[in-house]
Amino acid sequence: MFQPYQQETTVEQLSRVIQRLQRENRSGTLNVRRGDNATYEEGQVTFVRGQITQATAERRIGSEALRWINSWGKCQYMFVSTEDFSATNVPTTPSPAVTGPSEQDFSAQALLVPHRVRQTEEALSIIEYLKLSRTHRHVFLLIDGQRTVQELVRFLKRDQQGVYELLRDLERFGLIQLTPAPQQ
Repeated sequence: MFQPYQQETTVEQLSRVIQRLQRENRSGTLNVRRGDNATYEEGQVTFVRGQITQATAERRIGSEALRWINSWGKCQYMFVSTEDFSATNVPTTPSPAVTGPSEQDFSAQALLVPHRVRQTEEALSIIEYLKLSRTHRHVFLLIDGQRTVQELVRFLKRDQQGVYELLRDLERFGLIQLTPAPQQ
């Protein structure tokens, strides 16, 4: 059984870890790294119910990145599980590059309330390990389970889509959950 949110684990053959995550129908992000200094490499594989949905490694993406990572021998990994919450309440956002968000998308995003699903110390160590931005950290610290996305936009003095993307990053790594605001 994988132990999410623990220290990095060293493995002799990364392909075995990937196969096990698939076999166990796990959801989350596998963060991997190997080497040091001039030979340092890192990558990431995202799983949804055992299916690989995304892979990146250095300048490689998709199946090329997955093949490269799958060939790694000894390396370090950390699996960040996202299995603690249901995907049914998670809104989807169309890619702005494809269609651009509609007025309705913005109003739906504004009424979401982010909730922390990890303790502060644990979440901050994950944010640091994943090398997320200082803004990601700031956003996480502002989340109190009461403020809507719209209120966070005002606090941060950023555009709504930008704040929403930061929140989606935090959600993808299992640090928060976005839920609809209660009806008043």
